[in-house]
Amino acid sequence: MVRIIIEEEGARRAFKLGSGRLSIGSGEAARLRLTSTDVADVHVEVHVGADVVKLVPRPGVVPPEVEGQPCTEEVELALRQAFSIGSARVWFEVDEGDIQGPRTSASSAAPRTTAPTGARVTGRADRSVQREEAIRKAKDGARRSVVQRQTRRVERGLPSWLTATLILGGVVVAVFVLNKIFVETGKRGAGSVLATIQAAEHEVEIGNFETALAKLELLPKSVDPSPEELKRIEGIKAEIKERSKQTVQDVENLKGTNFLDTFLKRYEKNYLQRNPEPAKVRLFLKRTAEFQRRWPTHPDMDWVKRQENRFRGSIDLSAEPTYDDVAWEIESLVDTAPRNYKDAFALLDGYIEGGGVRLSEAEELRAQLVEDRVAYAEDRIQQAKYEYEDKDDHAKCVWWLVHSIIWLGDEELENDAARRLVAVDRANEHILGYENRYPDKFRALLANDIVRAYAKKTKLID
Repeated sequence: MVRIIIEEEGARRAFKLGSGRLSIGSGEAARLRLTSTDVADVHVEVHVGADVVKLVPRPGVVPPEVEGQPCTEEVELALRQAFSIGSARVWFEVDEGDIQGPRTSASSAAPRTTAPTGARVTGRADRSVQREEAIRKAKDGARRSVVQRQTRRVERGLPSWLTATLILGGVVVAVFVLNKIFVETGKRGAGSVLATIQAAEHEVEIGNFETALAKLELLPKSVDPSPEELKRIEGIKAEIKERSKQTVQDVENLKGTNFLDTFLKRYEKNYLQRNPEPAKVRLFLKRTAEFQRRWPTHPDMDWVKRQENRFRGSIDLSAEPTYDDVAWEIESLVDTAPRNYKDAFALLDGYIEGGGVRLSEAEELRAQLVEDRVAYAEDRIQQAKYEYEDKDDHAKCVWWLVHSIIWLGDEELENDAARRLVAVDRANEHILGYENRYPDKFRALLANDIVRAYAKKTKLID
C-alpha cells in the first residue's frame, strides 16, 4: 500500500491508498479535492497498482508537470517523484505505518497552516541517497513511457520529431542522390519532382510538418517544376502554415479551459446563484470579457456568452466601481497564494484617487494590505528556501520567487526576491521556461532591473 502526499498553499495532507483509480481536481466529481484556484474540476487521474503508479492527464486541461516538464500523456511515476497541478504538489511514498495528519477522506479541504520552512526533512546524506534512487526510478519510468508511446504511434507512422531527425540526419545523402539522378538524366526530372511532392503531401496529412518541408527542400534549385507542380508545392506550404497556426491556437485554448473552469464556471456556481450581489456579478463580467479577449476561438465560448447575456443590463462596467466592487475584487486577488498585491493596490489606489465616498474604509484597507504584504513576502521567501534546500525542488522555488517579483507591487520586496532568483542554480533555464510557457509573466519579470540585467548577461535577451 502507498500513501499520497499533497502540498498546497503551505499545508500538507497525506492519505493511504489501495489499488484503483483516483481522480484529482477541484470539483465535486473529483475524489481528491484540491483548493487551489488554478485546478480544473477533474484535472488528472492516478492509477495505483500493486507495484506501479501511473499519472493520466485529462484532455482539455493545462497539463500537469513532472520534473518541471508538461505531461500530456500517461506516464509511470517513481515513488517520491512529484507532479504539480498549478500550485499544488503531489507525490507517493510506500506506507510504513500510521500516517500523521488528518484522518479524513481524500475530498476534505486542506487546513490553512504554514509549511515548516527551517526544519530539515532528512539529513543531507539520507536525502542524497533518496534523491539518487528517485532519479534512477524516474529515468526507468521515463524510458518505459517513451517505449509505450512509440509503440502506440507505430500504427500511424513515426512521430514528427523522430522523422524530422532521421530526415535531417540523412539530408546530405539524400541531396547527393537526388542531384545525381537529375544530372545523369539531363532532364527536368518530372517523375522525381512529383514523387517528392506526393511524399510531402503525405507527411502533411499525418501531421509531420517539419518533415514535409524538409522533403521539399531536397528539390535541387536547378529543377524547374511545372506550373501544376508549383501550385501543389505552394498549396503544401499554405496548409502547413494554417495547420501550424491551428496547433498553436489549440495549445493556447488549453490555458483558456483552465481559466474557464476556475474563474468562470466554479465562480458562477459558488457566487452567482439566485440573487447574487452586484459586486460579484461585476467581477464575473470583467472575467468573461477577459476570456473573450484572450481566447476568442475557444470551443466553450457559447457558454461564456450565455452567462454574459444572463447578467447583461444589470451591471454597467463603464461606471466607476463602488467600494464594495473594489473590496470584493481585492479579496479575490489576495485570498489565495500566490497573492497578487500589485493589481490589488492598483484597484484600491484608483478608488482613493477618484475620491470614492468611503475613503476612510479604503484607507484602512490599504494600511492592512501594506502590513499583510510584508508578512506574506517573508513567508514566501522562507517557502522558496524550503523548496530549494529541503525538498530540492528548484522549479517550485523559482515559481514562488517569480510571483513575488511580478505580483508584490513593492520595489524593495520585489528586488529581494529577484536577487534570490538569479542566485538559483541554472536560473537562466528556469526563466527561459517562463518565456516559452508563460510569456506574459516572462515580460513582467523583465520589467525588474535585476532580472533584466541577468537575462542580458546570460544571453536570454539582447
